[in-house]
Amino acid sequence: MPVHSSKQWVAEFFGVLAYKKKEGSEPIIMMLWLKYFTILVLLILSAVVALEEEMKDCREANSGQLIPHESNCQYFYRCSKNQWEEMSCPPLTVFNPDLLRCDHPANVPQCAKRS
Repeated sequence: MPVHSSKQWVAEFFGVLAYKKKEGSEPIIMMLWLKYFTILVLLILSAVVALEEEMKDCREANSGQLIPHESNCQYFYRCSKNQWEEMSCPPLTVFNPDLLRCDHPANVPQCAKRS
């Protein structure tokens, strides 16, 4: 990094380093945070892809095994050919994890209000 004289100034704001080399020249903005932001985004994307891949793989489950969807009662997953497939219950029904089939929402207390 160059040495700054009295006519040069340095300002740091949210990780952005801006400096002016000479009087009258346009400020040069170096976005130092961009490097770290890019690394952070790549790490987050890697984690999401790893979790997604883990969810898709059901080699340790039995073929045909059913599990509830993590956030929507009308959906569930079925293990088929070592991969989890997202399945949907018919209209006005939700997946019952106790019976492992689609059922009336009143019979599935955790889904009765969310269906």
